[in-house]
Amino acid sequence: MMETIAGVAFAVLWVLLWLWTPTDFVLWGKKPEYPEPYRPPGAPPPDLSFLGKVGEAHTPLRPVGSVLIDGEQHTARTKGEFIDAGRPVVVLRWAAGELIVEAVRESE
Repeated sequence: MMETIAGVAFAVLWVLLWLWTPTDFVLWGKKPEYPEPYRPPGAPPPDLSFLGKVGEAHTPLRPVGSVLIDGEQHTARTKGEFIDAGRPVVVLRWAAGELIVEAVRESE
């Protein structure tokens, strides 16, 4: 009798835990809620107007340097690659007060 009660309790707990796991998001179409990305104290809010803009590497980006966008100089970082000064770059995103950029690919 005790084994049956323990088995039923275990099955109920297992089902409840399974429903609250990330598979719940997949099965029922719910989207997980994530906290906002970390922003250092005193850092300005993200400026989304830069996204997709094309500028020029003002200094070599190895991987951090500065870029000129709309005639203004901004601190920028690449995803790890080195970009020589003078090459065109495109803004991918804004993170922790820096623009994340990559070199514009030359069309073939």
